Amino acid sequence: MDEFEFIRDVLSPLAGEGAFGLADDAAVLHAGAGGLVVTADMLVEGRHFTPSCPPDTVAKKALRTNLSDLAAKGARPVCYMLSIAWPAARDIAWRTAFVGGLQEDQAQYGVTLLGGDTTATDGPLTVSITAFGAPGLRGMIRRDGARLGHAIYITGEIGAAGLGLRILQAETPPPGVDSAALIAAYRTPEPAVAFAAAIAEYAAAAIDVSDGVLADAAHVARNSGVLLEIELERLPLDAATRGWLDAQADRDAALTALATSGDDYQILFSANETDEDALMQAARRTGVRLTRIGRAAAGQGLRILAARGPVQPDRLGFTHF
Repeated sequence: MDEFEFIRDVLSPLAGEGAFGLADDAAVLHAGAGGLVVTADMLVEGRHFTPSCPPDTVAKKALRTNLSDLAAKGARPVCYMLSIAWPAARDIAWRTAFVGGLQEDQAQYGVTLLGGDTTATDGPLTVSITAFGAPGLRGMIRRDGARLGHAIYITGEIGAAGLGLRILQAETPPPGVDSAALIAAYRTPEPAVAFAAAIAEYAAAAIDVSDGVLADAAHVARNSGVLLEIELERLPLDAATRGWLDAQADRDAALTALATSGDDYQILFSANETDEDALMQAARRTGVRLTRIGRAAAGQGLRILAARGPVQPDRLGFTHF
């Protein structure tokens, strides 16, 4: 099956309105009065996912990382473009299973494919997605809106994906820890897409947590010109991650590791304390876990508070270079 047959026979059923069945070189977007929010993420085998990851999970992670970015901007996902560099070892069965993962997520999240590009490569499998979303009435929620006295919240749970990667890299977890749950958190993150409307209504500043809670909190602090205080003991953990934590000799160091591991794909945001009840109601309504983990204070940068006092990690999160 050549490139054009693959597009026509395998990818084209994913196409949405304005994509012309992927039979043209471009697509048409009908933007509303508020415009569109656009984001792009690239995943490279060996850096963002392991060679052992099943094809459907690679596809889902590639799409969900972008949907997480849109949700953090308070935008409803609409459509996306997909570009892939395929190694020769990825045969048609693997590629079809990859597309099956996209198809499942399209149905789950209400998005469609507009187009993109495919090519062969002698290097690692590389997947690049550009996603488009419709912002709320206040427009795109940026990183620079945190103000003195705001509360800092995070959706979902953190740390599990980082532990899942460590297991895939041959680290043995403590006895009784659910390895499968941690690996699943790494391979198929669960972005808080359902919470985007609440972000659009209440958040002052927001960011997708992909490189680590502390690294991404530092971006908000720097862009907003405030000091963010993050309390490590408040970080929301799932059962498997908490089991791992309970087995560690140095709890503060272990929590710091969880807060810097990355691949969480949740939303960290600031909001007025007076909106907390409404935010918690929205979280319950959408089935999204929401936790207050800190506050914005006078000063600059990041203050990380552990049980024994402030900590200063060697690094705040994952870096791409």
